[in-house]
Amino acid sequence: MTLTKTMLMAALLLLTGIVPIAAQQIDQAQIEKGQAIYKSRDYECDSCHGWAGRGKPADHPYSNLEYGGNSLVLSEMTRGEMIMMISCGRIVRAVNIMPQYRGDAWTASYRCWGKVTADMPADQRPLRAPSLMLSPAQIELVVDYVQAVYQGKEMTWDWCSRYFDDFQRICEVWMERGIQ
Repeated sequence: MTLTKTMLMAALLLLTGIVPIAAQQIDQAQIEKGQAIYKSRDYECDSCHGWAGRGKPADHPYSNLEYGGNSLVLSEMTRGEMIMMISCGRIVRAVNIMPQYRGDAWTASYRCWGKVTADMPADQRPLRAPSLMLSPAQIELVVDYVQAVYQGKEMTWDWCSRYFDDFQRICEVWMERGIQ
């Protein structure tokens, strides 16, 4: 039996536990759990990033935000970068652009970008989420959902109708007008 170079590389990656994200099987139930967290009023991901993942700039007609949120569709973050961003939050130029959603972030048990709270000036520390914290498993579910449905893609009828359950008129209007 002759092993190809690709087969050898795949075997090596599996033996070392390094599996490219594209090769990981993320089932539909996991993605739907991530969607439930994303659209939950407890976490309000969609209030900044929009239900279609396109982001909501501060001047968006339905935005009550001072600064808005980035597009997840255009995001080029890796899985690890997304997990870190949701876990730790981020401040850019003294503006809290992403709250911290992991309770033990910025501590010795979960350093953020190699730092703990004591390493950060007070004006550079992200705010904690305004509601509940997410567990590491919940953060991974949200990332699975974002990467499966939004990142590098546009919203589809199927995911729109899942997002709004039985109220599909929103999806019809969205498809007709191309709005979020």
